[in-house]
Amino acid sequence: MPYIKPEIWFPVVTLIIGSLITALFDWLKDRRTLSRESVSRKELRSDALRLKRIEFQRSTLLDLQITAHSLCRQAALANLALVQAEREGQRNTKLPGTVAEDLRAASANFQLLRVRVRDSQIRMLCDALTEVVSIIAMSDSTKVSNGALVNATSVYNEMNEKIGLILRSLDSDEESLASER
Repeated sequence: MPYIKPEIWFPVVTLIIGSLITALFDWLKDRRTLSRESVSRKELRSDALRLKRIEFQRSTLLDLQITAHSLCRQAALANLALVQAEREGQRNTKLPGTVAEDLRAASANFQLLRVRVRDSQIRMLCDALTEVVSIIAMSDSTKVSNGALVNATSVYNEMNEKIGLILRSLDSDEESLASER
């Protein structure tokens, strides 16, 4: 076997070792960069998802307020129909067709929105409002119906206050997400 002089093999070996070390450091640098970019993308997706949830909850709460108002209005009309029927001497507890159908539709819309709300206190207030409205709808006494209407107003006001508090909280959450960017 012929002997290779160090002046020949040493530069070749150092070139190969240098290339391998450079490739290793480039690979480590690329891995860190990819990791940083991956974390950044996950944070952006997470923020976008949180903003989407905040917007969905805000929209649901605003729609719930409008629907709760409609439900209370229909309950008041049902109470009025009962009062008028009692004044006319009727003992029929059935609501007139349009009043009953409008109250049923408002109640159904209210329940659809109720299940979308994340806050348990608002859901409990929705349940309380539904219960009081059903008392109005099923009542055969103006005294009971009038009392239930007063309770419905109280629950409605409490629910609106709680919704306002949560809407302000959602605004704060959204502002804090926007300021983090």
